[in-house]
Amino acid sequence: MSEVVEHDGGRNEIHEGDASEGIERSKALSGSELDGKTLLMPHQVSVSCLARARWELRRSLPLFFLDEPSTVGISRRIDVAASFAPYRPCCLTFWIRSLLLLWAVQVLALDVSTYPPHNLYIYMGYLTHWGHVLSICYFTASLLCILVPHSTRQPKEGEQPSLLVRTTWGLYGVVAPLELAITLLYWSAVASGPVTYVSVMEHGVLAMLVLMDGLIVGLVPVRAKHVLFLLVVCIAYAVWSILDTALDIGNGKTSNAGEKWI
Repeated sequence: MSEVVEHDGGRNEIHEGDASEGIERSKALSGSELDGKTLLMPHQVSVSCLARARWELRRSLPLFFLDEPSTVGISRRIDVAASFAPYRPCCLTFWIRSLLLLWAVQVLALDVSTYPPHNLYIYMGYLTHWGHVLSICYFTASLLCILVPHSTRQPKEGEQPSLLVRTTWGLYGVVAPLELAITLLYWSAVASGPVTYVSVMEHGVLAMLVLMDGLIVGLVPVRAKHVLFLLVVCIAYAVWSILDTALDIGNGKTSNAGEKWI
C-alpha cells in the first residue's frame, strides 16, 4: 500500500512503512512550518480550479483565510511575509514598489493638471479614474507592507492577517480585474482621437503594473470570495451612472448642439 504526495518538483511515492518519513520530506519540499502547518507560497498549491472554487466558497471560511486544501493529512497555509513583503537583496522590493507608486501618482497629477478646469467637477465620474485612484491605494498599501514589518507576521491558527495585509489583499482583488476591464472596454469601445501618454498609462500600463506587483514582485493569493469587493465597486459605479442620468449631470462636455453628453 502506498500514498502519493504532490509537489512542485513531481510526485513522491510513500510506502506504508515510511509514511512519516515521507511526510517530513514533503514538508521540507513545500516550505517552512509554523504551529504544525506547512507554510506555502501561493504558486506551490496544486489543486484543480473547480475543486478550489468549491473549497474556497464554503461558508465556514472567512474572507481572508490563509489555509489551503490539505493533502496526505498535511495542513498548509499561505506564507504571509513571502507573499506580501518578500525579501530581496538591497531592499529591491521597496524600491520597485516605491517606483510603481510614484509612477501612478505622477500620471494622476499630469492628468489632473492638463484636464479642462471647467470639467474637473466631473473628473471622478469616470470609471477610468476610479480605477486609477484605487490603483494608487493598492500601491500605497503594498509599499506599507514592506515599511511595517510586523504587519506581515504569520498569524497563529484561527487568527486573521493584520489589517494592512487584509486591506492590500482586498484592494488587489478589486484593482487587478477592474483595471483589466477598463483596458478592454476603452480600447474596444471608447478610444478615439490621438493616443496620448496618459491614455496609454490609464488604459493598459497601470493594469500591467498592478499585475506585476501582485504576481511577480509579490505573490498575492487570489480568493473566489474576494469577487464581493469587486461587485461592491461595480454596484457603486452603476448607482452613480443612474444618478448621473436621472439628475442630468452629464460628463462635463457638450455636443455640437450644446447638449450635455451622458
